[in-house]
Amino acid sequence: MGNHPPPMQAFHRRVAHVVLASLLALTASGCSFAFVERAPAQPTTLRYLDCTANRTAPVLDTIGAGFYGVSTAIAVSVGEERFEQYGVSKLATVALNLAITALFSASAIHGYRETARCADAKRNLSGRADPVTDWSPPL
Repeated sequence: MGNHPPPMQAFHRRVAHVVLASLLALTASGCSFAFVERAPAQPTTLRYLDCTANRTAPVLDTIGAGFYGVSTAIAVSVGEERFEQYGVSKLATVALNLAITALFSASAIHGYRETARCADAKRNLSGRADPVTDWSPPL
């Protein structure tokens, strides 16, 4: 017999690891939800737009979705006995990976949509005349 911790202590340690990994994954996901600022609803009345046109956040979300998608596929392909060996549930692992993949995907979609809207609004803004400096009195 080896130097094994009592069963309840090992169970609590595994639960703590799963909870920690889940919290880490959830706080790292959703870059676009957290960092992409939307264009205003009526940008045609503004002289300056403060929104996010940079696509870094949705690209990071896409990478995260891909990573967790592959992780889900691997978890599905591995036999149940492998999960039992580590004291975790295959169903819970797959479900958690799917949820994180969905969160990353939704955030990426949101980010791409909002950065495109911002870029369009900024392009339209730069193409129109400045209503203050280009004004001339009627004759």
